[in-house]
Amino acid sequence: MRILQVSVLSLVLSVFVFFFWQEAYSKGRSSQAINDEQLVDGNKDKSEDKNNNQTQPPKPSKDEKEDVAPTIPNPKEDSNEEKPTEKEKPTEPEKPTDKDKKDKDQGTGSNEKPKKEDPVSEQPGNQDKGNNKPKDNNSGNKKEKVVYLTFDDGPHYITIDILNLLDKYNAKATFFMLEPNMKTYKDTILEMVKRGHQLALHSVTHDKDKFYASKESVVGEMKQAQKTLEQITGIKTTLIRTPYGSSPYMKPEYKAAVKDAGFQMWDWNIDSLDWKKTDGSFVEYTIDQLKNLNTKEPIVILMHDRTTTVKHLEKLLSYLSKEGYEMKILTPDMDPVQFGKKY
Repeated sequence: MRILQVSVLSLVLSVFVFFFWQEAYSKGRSSQAINDEQLVDGNKDKSEDKNNNQTQPPKPSKDEKEDVAPTIPNPKEDSNEEKPTEKEKPTEPEKPTDKDKKDKDQGTGSNEKPKKEDPVSEQPGNQDKGNNKPKDNNSGNKKEKVVYLTFDDGPHYITIDILNLLDKYNAKATFFMLEPNMKTYKDTILEMVKRGHQLALHSVTHDKDKFYASKESVVGEMKQAQKTLEQITGIKTTLIRTPYGSSPYMKPEYKAAVKDAGFQMWDWNIDSLDWKKTDGSFVEYTIDQLKNLNTKEPIVILMHDRTTTVKHLEKLLSYLSKEGYEMKILTPDMDPVQFGKKY
C-alpha cells in the first residue's frame, strides 16, 4: 500500500514538472521571437537612415557656415551696381574770365604770387654777398656788429693755437700768408679750411725792395703765392695784402696792375701794434680804437701770427664776444678797405 502511494505521488510530481517545463519553454520561445523581430526592425531602420544620409547631405551648423570661404564676385555679375550720378562726378575748374586775367596781370587778384627772396649762400666766401658795406657798428640801436680779424705773416707752429682760440669763441678770421711758410705748414692751412677760415696772400719775399721793384714784381709774387696755395688746398684765392700795407709803396699803376690781375687788395683801419706791444697791451690799445672808430667801412683789425699775440689773444676775443660782435671772414665780393679810399 505504501508502495502504491509513493508511485502515485511520483507520477503526479512528474506530470507537474512536465507541465511546468512545457509552459516555461513556450514563454522562452515567445520572448526570443520578440527579440528577433525587434532586432530585424532595428537593422531595417539603420539601413534606411544610411540610405537617407547618402542621398541628402546634412545641413551645416552655424559654426560650419563661418568656416566656408567667401566666394569671389564675378565682375560681370556686378553690372547692376549703382553708377555715380551727375552730382558725384568731379567738377572741372572754371576757366578764368578776362577780368580774372586782368586782375592777375595787375597783381590785384587772388592769384598773385609772392615775391621770391634771394637765397643766402652758406658757402665760405659768399657770406656777405650783396652787403659790401656793413652797417655802422658804432651808431644806432639793433644794428649788426661785425669785426674782421686778420692775421699776417703766417702760418707758423703756433697758428694752431690761434685756430683753437677762435673756435672757443665761435670766431672766424682771415689769414694773409707768406709763400715759404705755406710750404712748411701745409697741414695747418688745411686745418684753416676745415674750420671755415679765409685764405689770403701776403707775398713771397716780404722784402720791400724786391716786392715793390715794379708792378710786374708785385703781381708776380702774388701769382706765385696764389699758385702754391692752390696746389696745397685746391683753392684759388684772390684776396691779398701787400707788405706794410698799400701806403706809401703801392703806386697807382701797381694798384691798377693787381686789380687787372683779378686780385682784391686789403688794408686795415685798426692796427693792434701787437708786433710792438708784446706785453699784451695791444689788447687795450685795440679796444680803445674800436670804441672811438666812426666809419661806414668794414672794421678790419690787423694782427700777426706771433707767439706773443697768441698769449694775449683770448682777452680780446672775450671782449668782442661779450660786446656782441660777430667775427667774420673777408670775402672776394666785399668792397676792400684801403688806405686813402673814401666811402
